[in-house]
Amino acid sequence: MNSTESNPKTSLPQNWQDELEAILNPGTLRKRDYPMKKLTTLRIGGPADFYVEPSSLEELKKIRDFCKEKQIPAFLLGRGSNLLVRDGGIRGVVYSLKHPSFTQIELIGNHILIQAGAGASMRSISMFAQANGLGGLEFMEGIPGSLGGGLRMNAGAYKSSLFDVLESVKFLSDDDQIQELPAKEIEHGYRSCPFFRDHLALSAVFRVYSEEPEKILEKMHELREKRLAAQTQSPSAGCAFKNPEGASAGQIIDSLGMKGLAVNGAQISDKHANFLINRNNATAKDVLTLIQTIRDRVYAERGIKLETEVMIVGEDLEMENRKINVTVFAGGISSERSVSLASGKMVVEALRSKGYEVNVVDPDPAKGWTLPEKTDVVFLALHGTYGEDGQVQTELDRLGVPYTGCGAEASRIGFDKLLTRQRCEAAGIRMPRALVLDQPLEKMPEGWKPPVVLKPIREGSSVGLQLVDKEEDFASALKAVLKFGGRVIMEERIFGRELAAGVLDGKPLPLVEICPKSGVYDYTSKYTKGCTEYICPAVVEETIKSQAQQMALQTFNAIGGKDYARVDILLDKEGRCWVLEINTLPGMCETSLLPKAAAAAGISYPELCSMMVQLALKE
Repeated sequence: MNSTESNPKTSLPQNWQDELEAILNPGTLRKRDYPMKKLTTLRIGGPADFYVEPSSLEELKKIRDFCKEKQIPAFLLGRGSNLLVRDGGIRGVVYSLKHPSFTQIELIGNHILIQAGAGASMRSISMFAQANGLGGLEFMEGIPGSLGGGLRMNAGAYKSSLFDVLESVKFLSDDDQIQELPAKEIEHGYRSCPFFRDHLALSAVFRVYSEEPEKILEKMHELREKRLAAQTQSPSAGCAFKNPEGASAGQIIDSLGMKGLAVNGAQISDKHANFLINRNNATAKDVLTLIQTIRDRVYAERGIKLETEVMIVGEDLEMENRKINVTVFAGGISSERSVSLASGKMVVEALRSKGYEVNVVDPDPAKGWTLPEKTDVVFLALHGTYGEDGQVQTELDRLGVPYTGCGAEASRIGFDKLLTRQRCEAAGIRMPRALVLDQPLEKMPEGWKPPVVLKPIREGSSVGLQLVDKEEDFASALKAVLKFGGRVIMEERIFGRELAAGVLDGKPLPLVEICPKSGVYDYTSKYTKGCTEYICPAVVEETIKSQAQQMALQTFNAIGGKDYARVDILLDKEGRCWVLEINTLPGMCETSLLPKAAAAAGISYPELCSMMVQLALKE
């Protein structure tokens, strides 16, 4: 498919999914409204109405017959490579031949031919040949996708393609009759095989030759190293465009200086200009816009009309036909109300600049609150109690309204420093030594001496934080912190550099080094302009960067984080990182750390806010 036009909305009969369920075998894998992004190498795509993996040839025929009779669209999915699914997903049935009934690989013809099921991955076929001392299929090792999908486009690599080594293909005709044809009788061309638009491949036979397994493996390793050096390892669909006759699409795009060009989360790879990658929560709309931008530029400056190699299927997101209604929660009842209002104001302006309809709610649980009509998603710009602690998230879950940030349970854990510590310690994450205190003390507990840090267990933004450098100051400092909820966590103070490690959509952001002019990153240093210097990205060794980002991801996962968060880390003089705490609703105002990290990653503030909304809507 070469069009990037939106498909018309498909109207389907009522209760068809129930009827289809009734004819399937009990053990057959089936899912309704299944996100196609989980099934594609680009990690993009809206939901399929009905996804199924038939467990036998007879069941496959039943599914196809049902779809024909009920006029239900049916789409055959391979392994999800070379495929872009639009954000609205795929109407009707998506079926895939991943069941073992369709993935068998075996030797036939006195061990001089290999027969493989259409559901087998091309890599597994290549590895099978190598293990049996049969050469000729080494190029297939690096081609993602299934054999069936590869046949539809005559997949290839390194100047070889499937039809170069193909002997014959067994297939289902349009009337579901099993037939077989020699490969030479099937029309095919460069990255094209029109025959399999109307015929479903069941298996294929390959010509091979005897070779020493070690030599085959050596060639496979050579091709793999070549591929790894030239191709991105980020999520992609493979080559986006077919090579024009006598030229390379990637070289043409590169010659125009377009490597690295991005549309929101979609980007032309820095490694190979014919690969479009999902760098940061890209949507199909982002990729389609980037594709059209490339085609327009190449045609304008080179006079060449690039054809897409990637298959584009599905429907546009229905919500894109109207503005998304976002309700921003800002203010609230916590001690961080002023910060929340500042964050909320900036979020509102950013979202409106991106075309969203935006309303604002200042929630107070004592007075109650009501969501504006037609709210699609809530953006949580709250901080502290009734913001980060899981309470408001629980209420929104009850209403069935999506919201930004972590879920209710992860928020509850992340807001509670003791619960966070318990999860981190269970995951083996390094944290400073600590002790919980719940009553005034005149002297420090046995085994403890200054310097220590005292923090309320359930507060954020360094609210109530006390540094104790002298033992005579301990009692008064503890008494002051106990006023914030009655329980205090005392930590051994570790000296070093303060780092903030952001996590966005499950991926680490560039590190931010925090350099407070007062020497202490307290509430005033955080939210008073000019009181703190921020270095982003932080100037640290690559090993330190990797250590800090990995610990941030581990902490995020330990509490069950979702979408985004910020982890505060201390780097000591020995080069060891220590996790201090996690913030599940990081600040979004001018001096906030997560927006700074996102900006260093090339994500503007409005783009960041929009990404947070889209992440919430994808759940």
